[in-house]
This record gives sequence, C-alpha cells and structure tokens, in this order.
Amino acid sequence: MRCSLLTIGFISFLMLESCFKDGEGICPTEKFSFERIDYTGNEIRTEGFYYGNSFNTLSSDDTIYEIFFLFKNGVILNAGGAEYENMTSYIEVLRSSGSIYESKKDWGLFKIENGIVTFNQLIPRQCGIWMRERTGVVLNDSTMLLTEEIIHMKNETTIETINDTFCFYPYSAKPDSTNQFLD
Repeated sequence: MRCSLLTIGFISFLMLESCFKDGEGICPTEKFSFERIDYTGNEIRTEGFYYGNSFNTLSSDDTIYEIFFLFKNGVILNAGGAEYENMTSYIEVLRSSGSIYESKKDWGLFKIENGIVTFNQLIPRQCGIWMRERTGVVLNDSTMLLTEEIIHMKNETTIETINDTFCFYPYSAKPDSTNQFLD
C-alpha cells in the first residue's frame, strides 16, 4: 500500500511539474504574435498612461479603470486598475514597491500600423500562460478604441468583439520599461 501511494505521489508530482515549466509540458506558454519593435510614430502619446475599460467592483459601487503604459520601445505595461481619483497614487505605490517588475503577466508588446493598434499580453491561467491580443483604432493622439480581443490558448482561439475606449493621462513619473520578461 505504501509503495502504491509513493508511486501515485511521484506520478502526480511529475504531472504537476510539467505544468509549471515555462512553455513546456501539458501547460504551454503561448507566444506573442509579433516581435518587439520600437515605436517611432506620433499617432499616440507615450509620456503618461492610458485608462479605460471601466467596471464596478462586486464589493462596492466604485468604478475601477484599467491602466496601462505604452513605451517607445514597443512595450506595454498593464498596471492593473484603480478608481479615477486614485490612479496616480496607485501607480506610485506600484512603482516605488517594485511589484510591477515581478509578474510576467503585466508586460507585453504593442504596435501601431496604419492607425490600427495591437496589444499582445500574457495571461496566466490554471494550466499554462495564454496570450491575449487586443486590437483597435487610434482615434487621436490621446484616445484609442479597442474593438477586438483574441485569446490564444493551447490549440484554441476565441475571438470577442469589445468596445473599450482608453484615454491618455499625462504622468511624468512613468515606470521604467526594462524588465526580466521581454528583450
């Protein structure tokens, strides 16, 4: 009986281990749909952050806004979300604590071609890391409308129509885009 339990435990360990190896095993890490390229255009502003895609929390009526930074090196940082009046203090806490540099899921790539913006971001899931691709149009240098979200997971792809407007917020204390997850 003890031998059987050890065997079952060892096999379970091997199965779980294959899930946690980055990009290997039964739980793979999806890849970005394009390589990182420097953003040299002037379609959008990059000396601050964008906020939008608001939602209400379950615990209160507070409206939370998704926040992300776009960098000239083609990197996007999803900083999470905060209430409008607390966005800058929320970002300052993230920046000063260094916690934004600890998670692969917060970083991704972006590109703009012919007025179309595309974001690639990694999403950790129970089994592996999926890739979320959002696309939309640049309305002006401080507003973009994301219209499609594609989730790439294992051998499946789901496509959803979205309607998320993001607005620019000038912010001089922008975090550094250097991180351990992107070259």
